Amino acid sequence: MSSGAGTNQVDIGQSANNGVQDQNALVSQTGDANTVTIEQSQVLSLAGEDASVTQVGATNIATIVQSGSGSLATVSQTGDGSTYTVTQRGDNNIATSVRTGSGDTMTINQYSAGNSSVITGAGSFNTITVLQELRDGNISNIGQDGSDNIADVIQNASTASTSTITQGGNFNVATITQSTVGGTSTVTQAGSYNTATVSQ
Repeated sequence: MSSGAGTNQVDIGQSANNGVQDQNALVSQTGDANTVTIEQSQVLSLAGEDASVTQVGATNIATIVQSGSGSLATVSQTGDGSTYTVTQRGDNNIATSVRTGSGDTMTINQYSAGNSSVITGAGSFNTITVLQELRDGNISNIGQDGSDNIADVIQNASTASTSTITQGGNFNVATITQSTVGGTSTVTQAGSYNTATVSQ
C-alpha cells in the first residue's frame, strides 16, 4: 500500500523457483518524493520472506533485497532525505531499523544465516554500516541518539558473536570487527568527538 501526497514511488519484484512459501512485502508512505524498492527471490526455499517499509517525511530512499529463506526485514524512516539499504542473501536473517532523523545513511548486509541486526535511535546525518558474512548466528545492536555519528560493525568469519554500539552525542566514531567464535563487544559513547575501535 502506498499513500501520501506528491510523487512517492514503490517498486516491488517477487520471483520464486521451486519455492513453497509466500513472499510478503508491505509499504506505507506518508509525505513526498519517497522511494521504496523491494526485491524478493527464492530458489528451493522452505520458508517465506517478509519485508516491511514505513516512510514518514520526504525524499527518503529504502531498498530491501532478499534472496534467501525465512528472512525478515523491517525499515521505518521518519524524517527527510535518509537512505536505508538492507541486503539479505542467507537464510533466517533478521534486520530491523527504526529511526527518526534526516540525512541518515544505513546499510545492513547479511550474507550468511541466522544473523540479527537491530538499529534504533534519533538524530541526523548519521552513518551506520553492518556486515555479517561467512559464518552464522551473529548479533549486532546499534543505538544512535545524536548527529553526525558513525557506527560500523563487521562480523566476518565470526560465529555466534554479539556486538553492541551505543552513541549518545555528536561526531562520534565506533568500529567493531569480530572474527571469532562467541565473542562479545560493547562500545558506549556519551559525549562528542570520541573514537573507539574494537577488534576480536
